[in-house]
Amino acid sequence: MDRVRGRRDLACAVVSIAVSGGSEVTVNARSSADPPLHRLVDQILTSSPRAQPLELELRSESAWPAFAGAVLELEQRGAEVEIERSPVTALLFQPDSLTEARRPSRLVFVEATGAGRASQAGRVVARYRRWLVERAGDDDQAG
Repeated sequence: MDRVRGRRDLACAVVSIAVSGGSEVTVNARSSADPPLHRLVDQILTSSPRAQPLELELRSESAWPAFAGAVLELEQRGAEVEIERSPVTALLFQPDSLTEARRPSRLVFVEATGAGRASQAGRVVARYRRWLVERAGDDDQAG
């Protein structure tokens, strides 16, 4: 019984902090993020001109963890990021950060193999675990 009461008290404390002062709490995401994600973001930034926003498309739904982590890290590094609206990105991000535009040079997160994989080789910008980030071309009609 004491264990249940302790868990309930802890849950109440967490909810109370989240409701009353959660906006004042900050978390240093950099200290807990994994190094391969930082390399992914380094590769994205190296391959992309800084003068324009980075438009990102989540083509393979399974890539959402890498996608979300990359967006957070890119924004923390000061990159301007636009996210193409999709059912998954609408759940993960604020509506004002989503776009309907489709720039030919957008970056597409896909699984390394499977139906979401772009057809043309040579456009891979970065790799992260089982996912790829590819630069979409003018002729890319997938999506």
